[in-house]
Amino acid sequence: AVIAHGILEFSVDEEDVKSIMDELATKYSLKDKLVFASMGGQSPYKGTDLICDAFLNSKLLKNNDDVFLIIAGKGNIATPERFEGCNNVWIANYSLSDSEFQAIMRLTDVMLLPYRKISQSGVLLTTIQNQIPFAVTPIGGLTEPLELAPVGWIIQRPTIESVRECMESLAHNINKTKAVKYNQQNWNQLKMKYNWENISIQTENFYESTI
Repeated sequence: AVIAHGILEFSVDEEDVKSIMDELATKYSLKDKLVFASMGGQSPYKGTDLICDAFLNSKLLKNNDDVFLIIAGKGNIATPERFEGCNNVWIANYSLSDSEFQAIMRLTDVMLLPYRKISQSGVLLTTIQNQIPFAVTPIGGLTEPLELAPVGWIIQRPTIESVRECMESLAHNINKTKAVKYNQQNWNQLKMKYNWENISIQTENFYESTI
């Protein structure tokens, strides 16, 4: 039996989170921009390298004043040197505090999850809790939320070309992309699926059925 993993919540100082959000939004002029993000430890299995290459190889995305990319998390894949000459990227190459993690996520319009291999993602479940749209590869259970509600997009394959095509498609119609974030009906429907109370009942029913 397969039972969903519930959404993940952080206990944070909301005033601290808001302060960080305001600081970052001002520093990088994020208002009205389409903000892509990749978060967590940088790793090939997460496809961080695909995001870097897709962004840098796109005439539409690189140095586009209406688009911004954040790669936040410790690793050696995304470095400032790799993005030299690119003025619409912020690389936060360190371990984030919980408040920083939440602040960056809430500033994001599209979370990028082009995983090469995974069963389920903690970043994805936190993304759902924060009602942030996401783009995922059809790996493991990453696309299951999209079967319930259109709160994101599928990156067809874990390749540079597929990641670039997805990002460019979303950047072509920024208003339509941003609107996904504010469809409360879709998010409510999704959160019912990943509600811990419902999951606990399903788990208990399964155990009882095996006795």
